[in-house]
Amino acid sequence: MDAPSILELLTDATVKAAVLLLVAAMLTLPMRTLSAAMRHFIWTLALAAALLLPIGSTFLPAYRIPLLPHRSGAVLPALTASVQTSSTAEAMSSFDRDRIAGSEHNTPARAASAVPMSSSKARGRRAPAPSWEPWPLPIGAPRIIVFCWGFGTILVGAYWLVGFFAGRRMRRGAIRIERGPLFDALQAARQRLGVRRIVRLYVGPLIPMPMTRRTLRPELLVPVAAAEWPSGQLRSAMLHEVAHVKRLDCATQCLANCACAIYWFNPLTWLAAGRLWVERERACDDLVLHHGDAAPASYAEHLVAVARTLQAGWSPRTGAIAMARSSGLRQRVVNILDARTNRRAVSARAALVATAVALAAVVPLSCAQLGQRGTAAAPPAQTTPSAQATPPRPARPAVAARPATQPIDLPATEPNSLGTPLPTRTIRVIALDNATGQPLKDANVDYVNIPEDGRVKTDARGQATLVLRDGADPIISVWLSHYINQRIRWRLQSGEPPPADYVFRLDPVSPIGGKVVDDAGQPVAGANVEIYINGKMDNVGAFFIEWPWINRAVVTAADGTWSFDRVPPDVTSIKVAAWDYHHLESDYFLLKPYTPVSALRTKTAVLTLPRGVDVTGTVLNPFTGQAIPNATITFGADQSVSNKIPPLTAGADGKFSLGIHPGAKLFMTASAGGYRPEVHEEVVGEKPETLEFDLSPIHFVK
Repeated sequence: MDAPSILELLTDATVKAAVLLLVAAMLTLPMRTLSAAMRHFIWTLALAAALLLPIGSTFLPAYRIPLLPHRSGAVLPALTASVQTSSTAEAMSSFDRDRIAGSEHNTPARAASAVPMSSSKARGRRAPAPSWEPWPLPIGAPRIIVFCWGFGTILVGAYWLVGFFAGRRMRRGAIRIERGPLFDALQAARQRLGVRRIVRLYVGPLIPMPMTRRTLRPELLVPVAAAEWPSGQLRSAMLHEVAHVKRLDCATQCLANCACAIYWFNPLTWLAAGRLWVERERACDDLVLHHGDAAPASYAEHLVAVARTLQAGWSPRTGAIAMARSSGLRQRVVNILDARTNRRAVSARAALVATAVALAAVVPLSCAQLGQRGTAAAPPAQTTPSAQATPPRPARPAVAARPATQPIDLPATEPNSLGTPLPTRTIRVIALDNATGQPLKDANVDYVNIPEDGRVKTDARGQATLVLRDGADPIISVWLSHYINQRIRWRLQSGEPPPADYVFRLDPVSPIGGKVVDDAGQPVAGANVEIYINGKMDNVGAFFIEWPWINRAVVTAADGTWSFDRVPPDVTSIKVAAWDYHHLESDYFLLKPYTPVSALRTKTAVLTLPRGVDVTGTVLNPFTGQAIPNATITFGADQSVSNKIPPLTAGADGKFSLGIHPGAKLFMTASAGGYRPEVHEEVVGEKPETLEFDLSPIHFVK
């Protein structure tokens, strides 16, 4: 499609989209009796229809409406049938045809096939286009306009992509929560709103406020401080974000972003996107007030409290849907406190009727094209002498006519609907011991990006044969007990095949170990030793060679010793940490490189844990006085880092015991299914202590 055609399509779609958005504004802005959910649905239909207009105008049959006035002035008729039927004219572009019709120096061959002109001035005019042009554009102007539109679309799209990747960065810097008070609050919100889809919960230090991401696999991001919020504020936040998931607001936000990127020059589009955001938040507020147990004044207070946290960070505008922003917050609070507000959701019947009406308006509007009234042909005139005296130009060589159908030769292995097999390539994998050079028998070779993903084993020569899909980027992993895994990833250029043979040289594992003792030198049995070793990746020609990251935990034996035998032999930095529930210094363990590494390899490394003061606790139901069995005790004000002490499970009698170093300050949260969690901040003294967690049951109101 050339630039004039794109410009004509864009102009047509812009005018029709403006009509649709004006109709949506007239339906939603004056009619305050409509609920926020219905107003949001109307704006969503209007933006979706605006995106469908260019598609409908391209593929649906068109009909012209003669409403535009006929252009004044003498015009040239179209080229005659002799030019239209010639093979040369069929191979020319519309731009070349205009040049032929408007050239000041016509060749004899062209003059013979053109209608005589009335004057020398008429020779410089273009032949009229078959459709109406609102104004004459100079040569090259359509290309400039289309380029500016495309550049603006790219800029707006890049702005939305920055927000998307900012939200992705927040999620990647967070940790997924699958238990604890925040998780329980999320499950309670899902149960109240009837959301059956799995909502993944993430907590991280980069998240400024609760926000929702993605549509198919929704993710709920909450800040670290959410663990310290009052229970009412936490319930309101979870209900609001789950309401976004229930209403598929991430999908409608993506729809608005696409409309703004395409119609960025139209202020009505930005008005529609802004109203969509306002009505979306009000509709979620209405859902919270309808299904929650908080009074409107309390929920408004929670909303303002959450909005204050935005000052500490920035939330992406498209990567996630945040609970509250400073813009529009005052009007939201007024809407929450107004008892006369219509808070009804959109029924299935109303949504079906509105969608049918929108389709009934979009289809004929896409087909409609404006035309001229009373188009009259200009009378032929005699050619002036000056026109006959014009020196001829050499005729342009004719272009060979293209046949109506042109066969395309496809390779025999090209996939088609009849099931022709894909082209394949066979390679050989060889597994060797890097220390001795001996072949490794029964090594496991895992492969992906192949017609049949799976696993094979090497033979006595250490070889295995694989059949790869030609042109794909294969990933092959080789592993064997007592050896370090190795993986290869090719970076193939277009049409570049992988090598026919490749040798995997596996390094034998090197064991490490040591002993865990307390500050009196006594061995600590059952202590946890965390081991972390960075992986590596080498770029070798057209492929990557990867060695895995190691993040493992082992438990000490009765004499306090421990060992681990999956360490590469050339590693120079190994991070280790030890912790035990009866030797706690903090609510996390500190991973740091152990020096010297040689002590780990000789298994003489010593890790010391300080002895703790005995702290016992009980988890009770305050109304019945009975113990709550199998309650979960989590450590820390949040679970946003990977080196937190793992949760502890109380016994069937609701009791648990810890050993905490004197002077240590710990945050502990007790939680159980069906109960409200309770947080204790404890500074341990020199004497044994007893803690009591009172968990109130949660009552669901249907």
